[in-house]
Amino acid sequence: MLSVWKGYSMGAKKNLLAELREKSSEELDEFIRDNKKALFALRAEAALQNKVVKTHQFSLYKKSIARALTIKQEKKDRVHG
Repeated sequence: MLSVWKGYSMGAKKNLLAELREKSSEELDEFIRDNKKALFALRAEAALQNKVVKTHQFSLYKKSIARALTIKQEKKDRVHG
């Protein structure tokens, strides 16, 4: 699984986007599924175990999922339109 951003710089975001654009639809599905599982685990850890979590990770996971879904939709539109 790719890390969420591998850092916080603009270059790291561009690298993640480039990696996502190179992936096939199945690989994007796997990336999305893995990140959704990680987000769920983070939420569960915060809620059930009363552990201190890095709250910024919630938004990082959600944004990476949204980026992957956007790229997947762009690829779908290119094929059909």
